[in-house]
Amino acid sequence: MNFPRPIPANRQDEIEIHRPWARLPNWPRLLPELLAAAYVGGVSIGTFRTEVEQGIWPPPIRRGRRIFWDLGDLDRAVDRLKGIVSDTLPDQPSGLGDINWDKSA
Repeated sequence: MNFPRPIPANRQDEIEIHRPWARLPNWPRLLPELLAAAYVGGVSIGTFRTEVEQGIWPPPIRRGRRIFWDLGDLDRAVDRLKGIVSDTLPDQPSGLGDINWDKSA
């Protein structure tokens, strides 16, 4: 198994500027899309959206024009990927392709 190489100490500041969530001590309960993608493994937003549409990750919660992911839902989805079953895991809705990613909607 190949693991990513550690970030050299002289590049830590550069990484924190471009990825401020890399050292986030306490994740908020509702994550905007960029943080949700980072939380589930640092995938790109495009990859995250595709995986949401495939049902790997739960659908977002809409608050006005903004969309968020519940941290607990993401944790339960990871548990499901690992084969851990939870009685409180919500069913994945079908037809996730109708999610409107436009923040102005």
